[in-house]
Amino acid sequence: MRKDLNATIIVLVMLFCCTCFVLCVAPTKNQQYPVAGTSGATPPTTLSDLGKPCKSNEEWHMKADQIGFWSGGILVEESMKDQEIFSMLGRHNISNTKEVKISVPHHIGHYISVNETQDQFLVDSIRSSEYTWNVSFSSPMYAFFSPEMKTYGDRKKVPVFLFSSDKFNETMVVDNLLGRGIPLRKTKIVRLGYFQSLDTASKEGVLRELNGDQGVLFALKEYLEGDIC
Repeated sequence: MRKDLNATIIVLVMLFCCTCFVLCVAPTKNQQYPVAGTSGATPPTTLSDLGKPCKSNEEWHMKADQIGFWSGGILVEESMKDQEIFSMLGRHNISNTKEVKISVPHHIGHYISVNETQDQFLVDSIRSSEYTWNVSFSSPMYAFFSPEMKTYGDRKKVPVFLFSSDKFNETMVVDNLLGRGIPLRKTKIVRLGYFQSLDTASKEGVLRELNGDQGVLFALKEYLEGDIC
């Protein structure tokens, strides 16, 4: 009887050890890099798809431009209704509205509107004190299609980026800029998720076309996160 009990205990211990071993060596799914500015709207990239880290933003952008590792979007006036946006996109053969995401400004999604007399002075002032005013004309995550500064009647519009901190949030940044007399304006951000199904040349062609539409303020590339160099 005692021998049978000992044998049972040994068998149970061996089964337990085997189970632990299987769990320890079981393969896990590839970890996925996040995609900038999206909530899973674009296909994720796994670690196995990525190469060595890029040494600079310029190298990252150059490689991303070559392989199309970016998502496209446009900025439109804040007053533009969603239905008007979809109607405009339809004129450019962009009909998959389920993948189009419209959002409010955050880091991106603002511009300044200046006249001829303000133009160079104001732009130079902002460039010389970006970190004082928490505003910049560039961001490593985005690139606007040329021309970045557009003329509308007697006004010129140029996109800017806002950056905030724990002690100086975005609302405070906006209030500070407006209080300094900076003609800051808000937009609607329109991300075009369908771009993942197009080749690089086609994506750029559509964005250049949109950039020339009077209803579009600015067309842009949003670079996806991941080491691709």
